[in-house]
Amino acid sequence: VGLGKTIEAGLAILELMARGRARRILVVTPPGLMDQWQEELYEKFGLEFKIIGNASELSKAQTELPAGVNPWDALPRVITSIDFIKKETVRNRALRKRWDLVIVDEAHALAESGTPENPYRTQRTRLGRALREASRGLLLLTATPHNGYSHAFRSLIELVEPTAATFHGKEEDRRRRIEGAMIRRMKAQIKRRLSD
Repeated sequence: VGLGKTIEAGLAILELMARGRARRILVVTPPGLMDQWQEELYEKFGLEFKIIGNASELSKAQTELPAGVNPWDALPRVITSIDFIKKETVRNRALRKRWDLVIVDEAHALAESGTPENPYRTQRTRLGRALREASRGLLLLTATPHNGYSHAFRSLIELVEPTAATFHGKEEDRRRRIEGAMIRRMKAQIKRRLSD
């Protein structure tokens, strides 16, 4: 929390855009953070994103385009709500055309639920898998990557790097696999002490 996830995401966007690898970008956030993401990406990076967080915003975006054009296909940069896009009909329409980069804030919401003995997939878990399949790049951001259940954490790692999502084997091999799929920032790493 408060360690600059939005800033790191913006830097990643700019770098991928400079390399010609990110033209179509989708940001998926909790509903209450859509405006914040839009403002920060514009103010700090000059990037304009259209918010489509519910049915009325989708309808408004549709009226601004020629008849029959899908806003999800036509708009190059979109911010949406995880609760809107998790609906199967919305998800199918939004992910029909491949995205170059998908960024998910509060990504722990995509993890499997339940217990190790009884894990299950939610609409959000299914959304995570669909986002992985519909994007060239997937960036998951969260301040809460682990809820104490290894199956939930494994399911997040699997979204980023399926080959790293096993916790079997030697400790050093497991750690190497996880570190290859995850970047962890601690407050001590970003704090700078001033002489006064």
